[in-house]
Amino acid sequence: RGGDPNPILSYSLGRYDAMLLWSAADIDYARRTLLKNGTCSLVGRDRYFIALRLEDAALRAAIRSSLNIVELMNKFVKPEGALIAAIESDTAAAPAEKTLSGLGDQTDPVRIFYQKGDPVSKTIAERLLSSVSQAGIKALLMPANRHSYEAALVDRAKGCFVGWVPQTVLDDPSEKLRLAGMFFNNERDEAQRIALFMEIPLFSIDWYLLAQEKVGLYKGGLGGIYVKKEP
Repeated sequence: RGGDPNPILSYSLGRYDAMLLWSAADIDYARRTLLKNGTCSLVGRDRYFIALRLEDAALRAAIRSSLNIVELMNKFVKPEGALIAAIESDTAAAPAEKTLSGLGDQTDPVRIFYQKGDPVSKTIAERLLSSVSQAGIKALLMPANRHSYEAALVDRAKGCFVGWVPQTVLDDPSEKLRLAGMFFNNERDEAQRIALFMEIPLFSIDWYLLAQEKVGLYKGGLGGIYVKKEP
């Protein structure tokens, strides 16, 4: 996420001690050619989704109908991950039925917000723009840094928000509350959110830490890591 156009090459040249990978192709390449004395370890899993904060239910349904999630994942994002039927559960909610009925004249373009520092979000947003445009829906990309993105959420801005939450949302009540409060106007019933096309679950993405040296991770994650300077 640092803007390096070819981070794998930079890593192989020794410019980084460690880096995070999510692309299935990069992970496979790292395992085959870059390990040497290092490690490639699973350190986290995020669940990606699109929040449709639009008052027009027919417009929300049309946006959902335009998007081919399987193609988005397998052809464009190509992560190490899996499709999900819901954000908060692996079994509780099924994907909403698609429909295009009742879409009236659209005045303002739908704004698609995403965090521009995250390559996964950028790809999702660009493909969403392409999909809705082909369906005759006017839309506009809204790339934002983390502060501007969260400010738009807090200000209840209208539009589509590409977002993600950690895998802990499956079991952590606080994470579920944060998700509902930040993205879905405090609507906590996920089945209802999906049925009303407020929520489009996408897929999970596994993050791997590729390190030049063998490293041990506390509880298998990156939390709590710090640099200790020698006196």
